[in-house]
Amino acid sequence: MNYYLKRIGRTIFTMWAGLTVTFVIIRKMPGGPMDFIMAQMLAGSLGPGSGGGDSTSAEQSEQFQQLAQTYLNVNPDQPLHIQYIDWMGSVLTGDLGQSIYYQEPVAAIFAEAIPWTVLLMSIAVVLSFSQQVIVGGLMANFEGSRIDFGVTTFLTWFQSIPFFVWGILMLFIIGFQLQWLPDGGQVNPSATPGLNVEYVVGVIR
Repeated sequence: MNYYLKRIGRTIFTMWAGLTVTFVIIRKMPGGPMDFIMAQMLAGSLGPGSGGGDSTSAEQSEQFQQLAQTYLNVNPDQPLHIQYIDWMGSVLTGDLGQSIYYQEPVAAIFAEAIPWTVLLMSIAVVLSFSQQVIVGGLMANFEGSRIDFGVTTFLTWFQSIPFFVWGILMLFIIGFQLQWLPDGGQVNPSATPGLNVEYVVGVIR
């Protein structure tokens, strides 16, 4: 029981620390979202009724507050600890603010991406598990032989190279050079969405 309580406590602490660091970065980082919103507002390209140089300081300040609350869930005129509490409360209730780039709620963007992420992770787990069972069985069957030594040497060399490097190499060779698989996208754009062979095969590829 103590083991699970410790793990739960560590998980909660890690989440709190990550959220706190994120808040500090958003609020204090030079050239961060706060500065971007201010620059866009002053340029008259973001927010309702922005008039660039014709806006008064009071109007600019009010617009900045509205935009900061929309995109970052904070009121820049409040004390920092109040901003932190408001921001943390919004995050914990699922309100992640508005994406400056996509002009959509961040939660909606996450909701659209999560299923594809889960699919990719599931395929990676299946492939990884299958590879480990096959290679592990092979090495156990030929323990102490040249095959065992060769496979161990190859895997040691293989794992010393970062996985993202292998990913780029495989994308270049399989996707660009050999063109066995598509180099981007999620589905076959010519397939009709649904449980049909063409669409499912396109998703798997």
